Amino acid sequence: MAELRHFISVDRILEQKKENAMINVIASISIETGSLSGFLEIFRANMLKVREERGCIEYFPLVDIDAKLTPQILDENVVDYYRKVGKP
Repeated sequence: MAELRHFISVDRILEQKKENAMINVIASISIETGSLSGFLEIFRANMLKVREERGCIEYFPLVDIDAKLTPQILDENVVDYYRKVGKP
């Protein structure tokens, strides 16, 4: 599995926004079947580095749980993540 890297650069966007601007990113990543634990290990190892980036407020993975809701579609091959960035 390749090293996880975060490619979203928000510096330029934040420079154009108001002083108290904040960006919330929710993204989905497709992974290979059976690789969830390995993916999460790499993701967690990278979390501190991402959180040290300028303006990063929050950054963490989101993994589905079965909430027994009819419209919910569980997919063990998809991991979402959340990142909140604001002007430092």
